[in-house]
Amino acid sequence: MTSFEVLTFDCYGTLIDWFGGVRAAVRDTRGLAGVDVEQFVRDRDAADRELIAGAYRPYSEVLAESARKAARAQSRTITDGEAEAFAASIRSWQPFAESHGALHRLASKFRLASLSNVDTASLEASVAQLGAPFEALITAQMLRSYKPRDAHWLAALEKLKLDKSRVLHVGCSLFHDMRPAQALGFNTAFVNREVEDLSREDEPTFVVPDLVSLCSELGV
Repeated sequence: MTSFEVLTFDCYGTLIDWFGGVRAAVRDTRGLAGVDVEQFVRDRDAADRELIAGAYRPYSEVLAESARKAARAQSRTITDGEAEAFAASIRSWQPFAESHGALHRLASKFRLASLSNVDTASLEASVAQLGAPFEALITAQMLRSYKPRDAHWLAALEKLKLDKSRVLHVGCSLFHDMRPAQALGFNTAFVNREVEDLSREDEPTFVVPDLVSLCSELGV
């Protein structure tokens, strides 16, 4: 544990309440009134994964299109304006209750960075809400590449000027973060907020339910 110098964080779902934000955006979208919200959440997530696997497009477009697809899965149609407002709302999605305090505890011992699949302005808005001292922000917009591709982690090593053995990557998604980071040889901390079952191939360095528990694991 003492060998880590930098913690690289996924932001949405790990620090910011991603699913809570999606549910709030559904409630605020008139064309989605009465939908099965949990089904919408699942369908939007599946559509998101399909869209980021293709050619790069700005994440605001990905989020808007994934909302349209999830609406169509329930025989609904949302307007372009509603889809764009849904996507824009990401900047106001709220941190988890423990995020601010835990990040400041961790910053007393480690350098912090964030690797995110969103656009740069959205990540900057969310980091401002978190009020934490991130020294580096790396986004899909900067790289024109989405996790689980390798570009975020390779860019982080170049920017931070560190060997991967000095970095612990922290995330809440096995698909987007844990598996690709482990495949590249990074140590990982899986924040298992959705209480997912790990397969035999999943071997994070740490598995914790929240960021307070991560602080304890890292002795902060």
